[in-house]
Amino acid sequence: MEKIRAGNGTQHELNEIDRLNKVLMMSAHCGLGHTACNPILDTLKRFRPAYERKLRSLEFTPAFDLDGALARARQMTGRDDPGAHLETHP
Repeated sequence: MEKIRAGNGTQHELNEIDRLNKVLMMSAHCGLGHTACNPILDTLKRFRPAYERKLRSLEFTPAFDLDGALARARQMTGRDDPGAHLETHP
């Protein structure tokens, strides 16, 4: 929700809300777990266009560049071969 509020959300976050609700519904042992997502699901149902206007795109976008964050570690270890970069791995 914070990522969506900040304008960095994508369709992936909306899908994750639905997925987490299903997990809670299947695994909760009390009523609270079964209803925990109701306020958000209700606003999504009633105001979905407002949520979608806040999305950066309808495609998944990582919140940060993990490969870039590892640059310092590669520098410290002296390892900068293709296997040390995330882009080279599918």
